[in-house]
Amino acid sequence: MRRSVCMSELTESAELRSPATPPQKPARPRAEVSSAEASTAEASSPPVTVQNGPVPDFELKVGDKKVTAVGLWMGFSVFLTAIAVQIPILGAWLYSEATDDPPQTGTRRGIDYIIGFWAFASMSMSGYRPRVVGVENLPEGACVYAPNHASFLDILTLTGFVPRPLKYVSKASILDIPFIGWPMQLAEHIPLNQASRRSQLETFKQSVSSLEAGNAIVAFPEGSRSPDGVLQPFKRGPFKMAMRAGVPVVPVTISDLARWYPKGTLLPIGVPTDVVVTIHPYAAHICLTGLEPEP
Repeated sequence: MRRSVCMSELTESAELRSPATPPQKPARPRAEVSSAEASTAEASSPPVTVQNGPVPDFELKVGDKKVTAVGLWMGFSVFLTAIAVQIPILGAWLYSEATDDPPQTGTRRGIDYIIGFWAFASMSMSGYRPRVVGVENLPEGACVYAPNHASFLDILTLTGFVPRPLKYVSKASILDIPFIGWPMQLAEHIPLNQASRRSQLETFKQSVSSLEAGNAIVAFPEGSRSPDGVLQPFKRGPFKMAMRAGVPVVPVTISDLARWYPKGTLLPIGVPTDVVVTIHPYAAHICLTGLEPEP
């Protein structure tokens, strides 16, 4: 389904913020809220349950950050499966080097599928399976996916459970992580150094070239993770690259994930539950009114 969308309207859309959260009534002044009401509200909030499945209840402190047994198990699952797929990824890279024309702008599709399997396997080993809705809205071929960004698990969630091969515009430091960032480099994911204007321009050029080669790119329009899960103002970069390459923008909502891996935590504090990934109808035409300029 194609439609024309002004991105300034999307940033204000309650639908894009979270399809699973109903609109909230305006809060009354603090003085008008009784202690009984406060107790009721606190009791009605769903608690984050750290105990999940067979993993024993356990936590420790690493510096000022809490680490739970579930978080350790999820981290172990990610690295164990990442190590297991290194040889297949190397084989897929060698095949791409021989068959992509030219290799620097090829799709590296074999590596993309193996990375997708790695993300799916590692999250499934942990007991994490989000619900994906709106799959019928996924376009074929090149496009820019524009999801909200509130957790490190966003990348594993999209890669493992959205049925499309994806490449990311990612912080350069993530591509240097052993066994995780290395395959991303071989698959030609696109590094970004947000502190360097020159790097931002190079990232823009690489992104447009990758889109023109037929790849689907994930670019978080907020620019960085939200500190509290609330949607932040959008940057223009992802939409400008889509316009330059002549591809659609697909809005994506990831809801109820931020509370399981909040910003500042070393690992997830529990196996996420009730997470919903919503693929919205894509925008074939874009206007940039109201979006923040790049820094």
